[in-house]
Amino acid sequence: MKKISLLLFLSAFIFSCEDPIPKPTSITTGLTVSSSKLNEASIKVIDGLSKKIITNSNVKLIYKGKDELKKTDEEGNAKFSIANDINTYSIEVSADGYLNTLLTSENLKQNIISEKPLIITVNLFKVAGVVSGRVLSSTGEGIDSALINLNNMSTTSDSDGNFKINVYEISPSMFLSISKTGFKPKDFANFDISNNLKVNAGDLKLEKLKEKNFFIETGKLPFGNNTTDNANLLGNFSKIVQDNNFTVFSGNFLTLDNNNDIDTLFIPSPYLDYLDEDIKKIVSYVKSGKKLIVSGEWGGYTGFSNNSINKILAYANLNINTDIVKEKNKSYMLSSNPDYIIPNKFIDHFINKNITSVAFYGSSSVNVKSGGITPIDTNITKEIMTTSNDSFRIQSFNKGPVSVVAVSNIGNGKVIVLGDTSILTDSFSSGTKSNILSLDNKKFVNNIINW
Repeated sequence: MKKISLLLFLSAFIFSCEDPIPKPTSITTGLTVSSSKLNEASIKVIDGLSKKIITNSNVKLIYKGKDELKKTDEEGNAKFSIANDINTYSIEVSADGYLNTLLTSENLKQNIISEKPLIITVNLFKVAGVVSGRVLSSTGEGIDSALINLNNMSTTSDSDGNFKINVYEISPSMFLSISKTGFKPKDFANFDISNNLKVNAGDLKLEKLKEKNFFIETGKLPFGNNTTDNANLLGNFSKIVQDNNFTVFSGNFLTLDNNNDIDTLFIPSPYLDYLDEDIKKIVSYVKSGKKLIVSGEWGGYTGFSNNSINKILAYANLNINTDIVKEKNKSYMLSSNPDYIIPNKFIDHFINKNITSVAFYGSSSVNVKSGGITPIDTNITKEIMTTSNDSFRIQSFNKGPVSVVAVSNIGNGKVIVLGDTSILTDSFSSGTKSNILSLDNKKFVNNIINW
């Protein structure tokens, strides 16, 4: 999309400065923080139910993509030296027989039990059992990336359809439900694992749908109500969706009498907010086993509103911002344009399959926001595509990698959030190819559609 000249001027001004960000100083192996007075932080790991300390657990302190790993001592503590606000860090904890736990910068505050000295407590929950199986089509082929739910626990199938769910909470009724775009969602029998820690559910078959429908929401004015950049810019995107055997519709999703026939809902950077009853309708739709794609606009471009969008995304522990991500390293730009960022870190995920490089013409950041409406599952909810170490956010001058794509689930449905809509459009931001045809963007779209 066409970008605003004032922001280009601001970008040029930033690049002309020597370096607005303090140079980092390494204080421990693998962990880099800004130079300042060091403070001690103690991470205490306990059993979430018995509240007993857990010794010899692995505690990883993460700052700007780099980490330091320690083990808890006989008192359940792992001690670190930090030089920044603890809320700029993330903490990942694991122990034998327990589920891995991730505390992001969003929810560290609620785990602080003492500020002087700084003590943070982390609760781990034991793995009570394991349910495994294989998801197949009616013709016996393994189904990749199907979403499997067992009560409040979730996972996805691998390339051969195999899955495994670590169970941390046993109840008398444990129903397994499976969904996958293009297939009819299905619930399977009640599984009793109370007397057997390992249960193999066997081969679970899904019936392929005869028709697949893809809906582009335009009721809340897409592209930030820009009268020039409208849904007509999604011509190539619609064609790619159709090539994947979908029928494409557009209009006001909220006025549909029956949305059960819609497999995927795409909300491109809306200008108007959704009402509470609208949000409930969309969340209920996704929970039933559907797919939701949400894209934003950098800096709230032309009025993009993320207020109600984030109320929807809260159900998936995701968040989309209205900041502006820029690039300083020319090797991660197109045509030496700092607006044209090329993410260089791809977390292993179906959406990143066979992807080498993707071009965003401007983007906001997206992030996992734990401590939200639903418990976070780091196997499902994750930031999967991030920018280079030389990128930065204009608003705060936070130098370092930021995420521009994240995925999660709401109930039985899948959620994808993109930092910018222009990655999917026919605009010619690079001056040579339309955005959706640049680099591996088309492959990326195919993966989103088929996940």
